[in-house]
Amino acid sequence: MTKPAKTGFEKFLDNTPQRAEFTITMDADSTTEVWADINTGLDDAQAWLMYGMEYSFENVTPTVPLSSLVGIADICTQLQLHRNDASELMLAQNNNLVIVTHKVNHTRLSSGAILHVEPFKVAINNVTLQPTLRVIFRTSADLVNISAATVRLSGVIFYDVISAPSRLTSKLGTLTDL
Repeated sequence: MTKPAKTGFEKFLDNTPQRAEFTITMDADSTTEVWADINTGLDDAQAWLMYGMEYSFENVTPTVPLSSLVGIADICTQLQLHRNDASELMLAQNNNLVIVTHKVNHTRLSSGAILHVEPFKVAINNVTLQPTLRVIFRTSADLVNISAATVRLSGVIFYDVISAPSRLTSKLGTLTDL
């Protein structure tokens, strides 16, 4: 028996990445690192093929608009996604556990204006077999607009689950065969 042909909507769904959403409640001082863990839900012989990430700041009550970076002078914000769920600190950018680092230097222009676009969109071209990922955020100086428990960083990682070598495979064969 042959399978019925896929409809246009089924084809669209096959080409649409899955979404892993995360939220991080901000600290009273934005220079304090805050993080969220993301459970990948991977089984053995599966991996995430990640395409990108998008994130923004919002009030816990989403109906209240938030101008997250109004009034800043020179400040740097940094978000990092990595394969380490044990560290509460950002890693060096060339650490092999780092999947992506998104660092933005905000500078007040001579006119007093600040160029800023949200949400932030970050391209990722990476694969992970990790059961848990960690997203960490901090700023170089306290940013009062986002330094409150009523503010959260909300984001999403776009990915597909793909086949991967078994985690129990070694150069000598599978561990169950040894």
